[in-house]
Amino acid sequence: RCRVYSVATDKRGNYLGEAMNSYVKTSPVMKKFSFLSGQNGKEYLHSEVRAILFAMKSNKIIDKLYIARVGKSGESLPSKPCVICQMFIEDYERLYNTRIKIICQT
Repeated sequence: RCRVYSVATDKRGNYLGEAMNSYVKTSPVMKKFSFLSGQNGKEYLHSEVRAILFAMKSNKIIDKLYIARVGKSGESLPSKPCVICQMFIEDYERLYNTRIKIICQT
């Protein structure tokens, strides 16, 4: 399994939330969006969703979401949100009437 890590910041670059993929914890949010995307069974928390959920507790609007992925042997790998996470991000953007800049590791 790869390690995926995400950090959410506001317009000023202030830290709002961070998270790593969990292969143990599940969430009703992930279950809902995995069902809506047609990928049932992928309800373990992804780093992008966890970082946004943590950031929402600060009551500030997310401007940027940084995403990085590291392989088993420690090498840097390309990263981007999966279909489930993209749907969740789009839902967040509709809810808060904003656009999140996603900065992925290449």
